[in-house]
Amino acid sequence: MRIVRITNDKVFDSPVYNYTREFPCLWEEIVIPVRYGDPRDRVERILLDIARRETKEIVAEATPHLESLCSVYRIPMAPSIEPAVYMRLTDNWVELTVRFLTHAREARSIKDRMSRDIIDALDEARIGIASGTYEIVEVPTLNVQPSSPASL
Repeated sequence: MRIVRITNDKVFDSPVYNYTREFPCLWEEIVIPVRYGDPRDRVERILLDIARRETKEIVAEATPHLESLCSVYRIPMAPSIEPAVYMRLTDNWVELTVRFLTHAREARSIKDRMSRDIIDALDEARIGIASGTYEIVEVPTLNVQPSSPASL
């Protein structure tokens, strides 16, 4: 928990953000890098299944508040509050990002639960998470000869 004191001069000079005033939830994301060649559709299904399971009650609770949010801020088209997966191509891997709703004070715990479930499901499906780390598997034999006194 973080408590922030905002002095009066900041209220008039800087914007003050209250993320949950009109809408009780936040959108959060978890990014999973997947190797090129791995079954991305399977990873996407895993991410969506876990996100839907974890956020089903949050989405149901947030649904009635969405109309009010759109009305107050004159949003012409309501944003989706259902979990979604977005894809981005990089030089090294395919980045799959699952976006979902969470309560502001539960973001860390829901991301922890989802991350644990995602790793378990990927392990079960034998799909690895892409990484920029390198493993040296073999070092060539190095022959070091002592120099003879004549060559000194």
